[in-house]
Amino acid sequence: WGVAVNTDEASLAHPLLTSCCAAQFQQAMDSLRRTKVGLKGTLVTPSGAGSHNSWNVAMRQELDIFASMVFCRSLEGLKTRHSNIDFTIIRENTEGEYSGLEHSPAPGIVESLKVMTRHKAERIARFAFDFALKNDRKQVTCVHKANIMKLGDGLFLNTFRRIAEEYKSSGIKANDMIVDNTSMQLVGRPLAVEVVLRGGQRHVDAGAVDVVAAGREDIGHRIGRDARRGAKGRLGPLRRDQLHHVA
Repeated sequence: WGVAVNTDEASLAHPLLTSCCAAQFQQAMDSLRRTKVGLKGTLVTPSGAGSHNSWNVAMRQELDIFASMVFCRSLEGLKTRHSNIDFTIIRENTEGEYSGLEHSPAPGIVESLKVMTRHKAERIARFAFDFALKNDRKQVTCVHKANIMKLGDGLFLNTFRRIAEEYKSSGIKANDMIVDNTSMQLVGRPLAVEVVLRGGQRHVDAGAVDVVAAGREDIGHRIGRDARRGAKGRLGPLRRDQLHHVA
């Protein structure tokens, strides 16, 4: 390439590394803050009690990588069940079950805490509506499980509805769907959605939406990108003409 580039390298993938790896992880985070760019490979997280927490989750929380963005688009020349697919899934990355808070109050009992805050619900909702504005999208759909988790997802859904009122004058419509129904709709009627907003739902529920959108039901193409709050403010939503930068 003809360009001299200095690199920092941090190895966090060894399955036997636990507490001693925390220092290396912190060095990697400091390097990312300093350089503002990084190339990350797969980080393995062992399962079961006694293993270290997910480095991926820790990275999102440490750098406040609060928005996961998945772009789902049809590929020209690739015949699939549906054509002209073009929608985006936006997920809150740092709350819900991704808070990673668990404890055992008594032998044989484990409590996993799902943390939801109005502040982060407002932030991700505005992010989704701003993305819709910048990309000429006319509808934002909130995916939730408020029928069961009435307080946690209820807070997320009610906050979404309140923020939606602020964007009503822009002509953007807002609706919401339970996560189970969302998966069915993406299979049968993927053209009915434009921007899909998800909170930190259970991985099995939230992952189902991404899996369906990624093409397990022949929908099309998926590209992922994360957004975070940096030293100079939030990395704003992408425009369509910026998609070639995403890999």
